[in-house]
Amino acid sequence: MNVTVTPARAGPNDVRVTTEGPGGTPEDFQSLRLTLDLPSRNIAPIAVPLSRISTGDYLATSFAIPISGTWRVTAYPLVNEFNELTMTGTMKLDSS
Repeated sequence: MNVTVTPARAGPNDVRVTTEGPGGTPEDFQSLRLTLDLPSRNIAPIAVPLSRISTGDYLATSFAIPISGTWRVTAYPLVNEFNELTMTGTMKLDSS
């Protein structure tokens, strides 16, 4: 799973998530949720409203990220009706 945030600054951003299976081909999930939180500033998880645009490709346009800092990104792909994974990483946003 790859998460790209453009322009990666506080303010409106496009958030794109691409997913690949073991063979490197795009892979869909039954659903995919994504949240951003900023523990250093006590900002609770903010849900990113992703839309599926094609197989293994999800997008949220003009998603407002309020301040710069190192944000925690958490993805929750639903593999099947009984199994949801939790994947975490971080991303750094510069000041706008």
